This record gives sequence, C-alpha cells and structure tokens, in this order.
Amino acid sequence: MDKEQKSIDVSVVVASYYPSWEKMKFTLDSILMQTGVNIQIIISDDGSDDNLFDEIQAYMQENHFDNYKLVGDDINHGTVINIYNGICEANGRYSKFISPGDALNGKDTLAKWLKALEESGKRWSFCDAVYFGDVRDLKPVIANANPQIIDCYQRNDAITCRWNYLVLNDLALGACTLGQTDLLKECLSEIVGKVKYAEDNIYRLMMYRNIVPMYYEHNSVLYEYGTGVSTSANDKWTKLLLADSNETDKVMFSDENRDEFQDKIYRAYEKRKAESKISQLNLGAKGRLKIMLKRNLFPRKTPSKL
Repeated sequence: MDKEQKSIDVSVVVASYYPSWEKMKFTLDSILMQTGVNIQIIISDDGSDDNLFDEIQAYMQENHFDNYKLVGDDINHGTVINIYNGICEANGRYSKFISPGDALNGKDTLAKWLKALEESGKRWSFCDAVYFGDVRDLKPVIANANPQIIDCYQRNDAITCRWNYLVLNDLALGACTLGQTDLLKECLSEIVGKVKYAEDNIYRLMMYRNIVPMYYEHNSVLYEYGTGVSTSANDKWTKLLLADSNETDKVMFSDENRDEFQDKIYRAYEKRKAESKISQLNLGAKGRLKIMLKRNLFPRKTPSKL
C-alpha cells in the first residue's frame, strides 16, 4: 500500500450511465459534505454519449475539491466492468459504490460507519436505507428492507448469516455496502467478463468464503427505489439478473476443495436447480418457511422518515 493510498480513507465510486445532472449533483453533494474522513471521488461512466464530465469538473472546482478522477469508456459494457474500472483507480483503504440518484444520509455518515467497521474487525459492512421515489421531494417509499433477518448478524452467528444469504436469498442492498478496497477489487476481478450487471454478486462470493459482514444499524443511505436494475420489476432484467446469478454460482463452486459447510451450500443449490416450480413450494431448504413468513406476514420495513 503506497503513501497516497494510506492517506485516503474511503474512495467513493459513482457508477453512472446516461445520468441526469439533477441526480448526479444530488449524489455528489452528499459525498462532498462528508466530514471527519478523507475521501476520494471516482466517477466511472459506462459509455454515455453525455457523461457530464465537463459539468462535474466545473462543480468540483466550484466546491474546491480536487481529489477526484473521471473514468470514461467509449463502449457500454455493463455495470460490473464499469465499477471495476472505477475501483481500479481507487486509492482509499475502503471503497463505497453509489449511483447518481442515491446519496449518503448525513454529513458524518462515512466517518461514523468507517469507525464502526474498523472496530468490528470485519472486512465489509451493510447498512439500512431510506427508500424514496424522487430526488425532488425525497418522499419515503415504504418497502421490505434488505436483508429481512438481521438478528444473526447482531449475535455474530456466521453460519446462519451465510445460509440465509446464500440459500434463502436474504440479501443486502448493494447500494448499502462499504468494504475494504482490496477485497472488493479482488472479488470483482473474478466476475468481470462473466457477470454483466449485478455487481452485488461479489457479496455472495464473500459469504461463500466465510467473509461475513458487519451490520451497521443506521439509515446511512438514501436509495432511489424503483429505477435501478434490481427494483425495476422488469421481466427482461429479471432474466438478465438470473443469468448473472448463475454465472456467479459457477465461480463460487469452481473450487472443488469445499469444506463441510460449503458442500452443504453446494448441495442446496444443486437441489434447487433440480426442483420444478411446483416442488419448490415444498420448502425443502432449511429456513425457507421462516423467510417466506417473515417477508409476507411480519416483514422488516424501510423507514417512513428521513
């Protein structure tokens, strides 16, 4: 780790594709206001005709902020390569991924989150988010929170956390993560060229390898709900995300030297692939009934206030 990297606490990678200036400015403002932490901002654009780089440069000068990089591409490759291109330019010990339209919630968000993460001894973390529908009024949207079951993180039950995440798909929101730069970069490098859009599959790799996160119990992110790939409820994107998940499975299970728990996860995946849609209702995987009841009858909801 060189001297420049040691001096930067968090590199914030803003992954953009045809961004509006209104959303880009909203996101940048939330990063520029951070106090108590040394940050770097990297805007990585995935081949937009108008990447707003001129406007961004002018805005950075206006705010007297010079620790930023602009990473552009002439071709649209997809989210994974775009974020990977960005993090390859990161000099911070930790990195945070964010998209135009999302924001950090509060001026000391990164400083407090980073302090808690370092004290935990974990290598990555996820937080809670306030969902909203429009940057112009920030009216909260009430939806199911991700993940649903958090008590296993609170009591440091790694086995349950991993099972829930990998087998029951009780996933963290990709916009709500913070992690060590070298870890994020390493996992992204393994899925580049295989997974196109769902970069948050790297957290499945981490869980499979027993790199369990810290749950940071704060609403540290403002999340634009309904516009992203994962929340668009579009059949086309559902199929593309499933393809990304399947490619991640191949990476995850490529090492045949599995320990006992990893083999248990592998067998659960193989069983699920063999199941028909009807037989999946038999709730064969341990905990599947619990997560279904939790999501449908007693869901953990997102906050109703900022």
